Amino acid sequence: MKKIFVVLLLFPLVLLAQTKTTQETQIVIAVKLTKNEIYALYLLAMIKKNQKVLQDCMDCSYFLGLLSGTYKQKGIRIKPSEGTTITVFKDQEVFTEKKQFPEDDFKIKNEVTLGGSKAIIIANKEGELILKAKNDEK
Repeated sequence: MKKIFVVLLLFPLVLLAQTKTTQETQIVIAVKLTKNEIYALYLLAMIKKNQKVLQDCMDCSYFLGLLSGTYKQKGIRIKPSEGTTITVFKDQEVFTEKKQFPEDDFKIKNEVTLGGSKAIIIANKEGELILKAKNDEK
């Protein structure tokens, strides 16, 4: 009886941090303009259902993007696994007033904070910033 209770108690925790693999998923990237860092990644489908995310970071701008690879979902936030590619569409801001994407701190081969992990910038073209997730914190 105790084993069943423990399993039932832990089952919701397993659902909170699922690892998923995708060829391409639409995401929203929160860029903190005051620090020129990527604050968090969100699934676009989840934000459409719950726009409370906009209150998560008041000094962020939100840009559309794509994620290709493996990621973990924790609530409405996602965390890419090592080797996952993230493309930020710098000219496709959503939910907030139009602001210029901060270009200065996003140079090729620089390491950037990506929510709770790190990524390397592999390309910074007109309209696109392409990142590769560097580490997967266990």
